[in-house]
Amino acid sequence: MKKSIMNSSAAENEYRARGGATRASLLHQALRLFATKGYDGTSTRDLAQVANVNQAGIAYHFKNKEGLYFAINSWVSTCISGELVPVISAAEKDIAEAGDNRDKVKEALLSFFAELSKILWEDESVQWELMFFQRELSCHEDDADSLRRQLYDPLVSKIQNIVTLVTGIDKKEAENYFIASMLFDSFLSLSRNKSSLSRVLGTQCVCNKKKRRELCASMQQPVFRLMGL
Repeated sequence: MKKSIMNSSAAENEYRARGGATRASLLHQALRLFATKGYDGTSTRDLAQVANVNQAGIAYHFKNKEGLYFAINSWVSTCISGELVPVISAAEKDIAEAGDNRDKVKEALLSFFAELSKILWEDESVQWELMFFQRELSCHEDDADSLRRQLYDPLVSKIQNIVTLVTGIDKKEAENYFIASMLFDSFLSLSRNKSSLSRVLGTQCVCNKKKRRELCASMQQPVFRLMGL
C-alpha cells in the first residue's frame, strides 16, 4: 500500500512538472507570436502549433486566447521591471553620491545608459518582451492603459527621481516627466531599431561595450542638454 502511494505521488509530481513545462512553453511561444503578429493576427491554432500542444491545452492552462494574452501582459510587466528597476535604482544611488560634481553626474548617467542598452540589446528574452510591449502600446488602446499602469509609468517614475537629482526639477512638474519619458522612450527606440543600427553603423558599434557607450553618449545629447549638462 505504501509503495502504491509513493508511486502515485511520483506520478502526480511528474504530471505537474509536465503541466508547468506546457504552460511555460505556451507563454514563451505566444509572446513571440503576439509580438510579431499581434493579438488579432494570432489564432488559437497558431498558438497550439508553435507550442506543440493541442488547443485543449490552451483552454486548460489559460481558458482561451484572451486569458493567455493577459497572462503574457502581466508576465512581461514583471520580467521587464525585474530587469530594469535594479539598473535604474543603482544609477539613482550613483548620481546621488556624485552630488554637485557635474562630471561625475554625467559619468554616472553614461554608465546608466550603457547598462540599459546592454540589457536591451544583449538579452533576447527582453527584446521579445519589449517588442510585445511596444506593439501593444501602439495597437491596443485599452490594453495599453493596463501596460502603462503596470510597467511604463512605474519605470518612468523611477527615472524621474534621477531627473530630480540632476536638475532639481520636482517630480510634480511636467518638465520632469517630459525629460524622464523622453529618456525611456529613446531606449525603447534603441531596442526596436537594433537591427537597423547594426546595419548602418556596423555590428561592432552595437555589440562592443566601448562603441555602445559612445553611441549612447551621442544619442543622449538632447537629454543632457535638457538636464543642463
